Amino acid sequence: MSTAPFVPYIDDYGPMKGRGEIEAHVLATLATWIIPYVAAYERLYRLVPRSVPVPPAPESIHGGIDFETWDAAIAPELIALVQPAGGMERYPQEGYGQWFEVQVAAVVHTEGDQDGTRRLADIYGTLLQALLTEQGAFGTALDGVTPFADRTRLMEGAAIAFLDDTVRDVARATVIVHTFVAGLANDLAGPRVPPLDPYAVPLLWPSANKVEIDVVGEEPDGTPSPEENGVLLDGTFVPTRTTYK
Repeated sequence: MSTAPFVPYIDDYGPMKGRGEIEAHVLATLATWIIPYVAAYERLYRLVPRSVPVPPAPESIHGGIDFETWDAAIAPELIALVQPAGGMERYPQEGYGQWFEVQVAAVVHTEGDQDGTRRLADIYGTLLQALLTEQGAFGTALDGVTPFADRTRLMEGAAIAFLDDTVRDVARATVIVHTFVAGLANDLAGPRVPPLDPYAVPLLWPSANKVEIDVVGEEPDGTPSPEENGVLLDGTFVPTRTTYK
């Protein structure tokens, strides 16, 4: 699916956000920040730089509906699950907002090493706790300025589990946060009749082709200063009335 650049056109349609958009922001945040947080963990605990493995491929970071689909060959693998949590809230201007539960699992693998796998899962669980809370805005909204999520709360610290009891060298660390996202939809927005051409580009605000500004010297109380030929009677020069077009 291709995307077009965001242009703030004047449009009657209200906001459109849902589970998929939140998942996309979570995944983008993970892809942007996971390596910096791995490096920060190594510095904090005086580990050899680049000794903690990082996700090796773009497909190592993805969304899902559960944690049952994973591949040890692309581990460490980050899987994000996003679902609504709690009731909907309505605000006069922004419309509807809601808390969402975000679960992020790090699937790690150290071949033939149960202890090494467990330690690596603990590392990823710890740094994901920090990453998801500190970067809990999950990027910005379409305007490029406003935080995408209003607030994010850490709900459950990292829990680890082995995924294969017969080998026990693949483990999963899971961290859960709740994030509140506003502007999901707005019942006060939206067109009342369908457009003739749904794909036509909406019109911009009309632009002015001439602006006139009068600059006049005045006393602090707002009354015009007495002047003659562009000079105030107290000797101060005041520019003549200027018009910009």
